[in-house]
Amino acid sequence: MRHFLLFSFLFLLLTLASCSEGKDNSSAAAPRYAQSARSVQNAQYARDANAREESLVDLAEKERAGGFVQGLGLAESAMREQDGDYAGAALAAYKELAWAYGYGAVSKEAIEHGLNSVKELFQIRQYDEGVNKEEIIESVNSAVNGILAFINGDWVTAEHLIARTSADDYETDSFAQWMLMVCRLETGNGGKAMQSAYSGIRSRYVNFPEYWYRGALSAAPSFGAVAADFAERCINLAPDGPYASECRKIIAGVLGLPMEEAPSIKTMAEIERAVAQAAHESKPEALSILFPLISLPDNTYTLYAAGAMRTLAKTEAFASYFLEQQERSSGRLAERLAYIARGNAL
Repeated sequence: MRHFLLFSFLFLLLTLASCSEGKDNSSAAAPRYAQSARSVQNAQYARDANAREESLVDLAEKERAGGFVQGLGLAESAMREQDGDYAGAALAAYKELAWAYGYGAVSKEAIEHGLNSVKELFQIRQYDEGVNKEEIIESVNSAVNGILAFINGDWVTAEHLIARTSADDYETDSFAQWMLMVCRLETGNGGKAMQSAYSGIRSRYVNFPEYWYRGALSAAPSFGAVAADFAERCINLAPDGPYASECRKIIAGVLGLPMEEAPSIKTMAEIERAVAQAAHESKPEALSILFPLISLPDNTYTLYAAGAMRTLAKTEAFASYFLEQQERSSGRLAERLAYIARGNAL
């Protein structure tokens, strides 16, 4: 008896939830859930178990070669569910959801609602004769409850349940292994060896905002340069995502700045983008978004922004704008604008 893939149904639920929330996900990086849901309907995955196993290996290699992209988690989930690996299907579905959440495309509440809905659907679905219904339901519940514990920061429970549902996982960089690494780092059970192992799987998660955020969070106490680098990468992927503000705090902490100054932090990429856009559009006023940053005490990002802005002062329109703003300002901002416009020492 063929059944509708229930983890694919999860994405249909989330498509509707995302639309009903009326979110503006116009960012080029933000995923489109309607596209993800259609990929299940339009794609005919490998028809036999051996071919599906080969396809799963191929998906993993694609992730390692170019990083996770939209739809890979959904494809993996569908194949695992077709093979009866319901726990693996749940984890793969959550991989897609966690990636999308990192870009602000779906809410935590919508994810939790979708996961709980799938648990309910496995309770009421029709099963073939001879199928161990209780075993399937237990597998799904264990995986989903582990995911829910992970989402809500119950790291001990999450580690226990995820380890149990992924006992046969032989990949050292799989999504389940990444989740387990996070649990151990969050509980302080990883140490330097775990931090090193975490950094070693980056190629598969290079497009995954939460990967960089969790790495930055765990590295911050002992590895400031690593923490700042990871935090920057997270911000660059999703500057308006749910982890960006916390990553700015991590960078502020590494720099020794008060936490209230964290919103002023801009990454090197954000600085370059602002300067390039202002130059391209000949709009000096576009650089005002960097004023809070150049008002901070000396630090790598502030000095980089001041230097980048100063290159534009060779153009009269920009030099005049900087001088005008300097006259309206006071304190450190006025000093920095004077330096940028006239070349005065910091």
